[in-house]
Amino acid sequence: MKRTEAESIGDILRSFLDTPDSHDQLNRQKVSYFWSRVVGPEVNRHTTRRYVEDRTLHVYIDSAAIKNELAFAANSLVKVLNNEVGVSVIDKIIFH
Repeated sequence: MKRTEAESIGDILRSFLDTPDSHDQLNRQKVSYFWSRVVGPEVNRHTTRRYVEDRTLHVYIDSAAIKNELAFAANSLVKVLNNEVGVSVIDKIIFH
């Protein structure tokens, strides 16, 4: 086996994360993470599931009243979530 120069763990991780696909996946995960910060603890307690697929955030809410209120604020939530991540990751939100 050929020996090479030692690399730091940080350099190895950076080279792994520098692929475009890993950046996209990481940004989708960031949107899901920032959901709880943006909507607050009360709405987050009623959120059962959330994921990003095809530039759409899918959010499952167990309260019809909260789901209805969030539907009215969907466009502003998209803007705030994209601002939190720093790039445009989602175009719309679908509440289930």
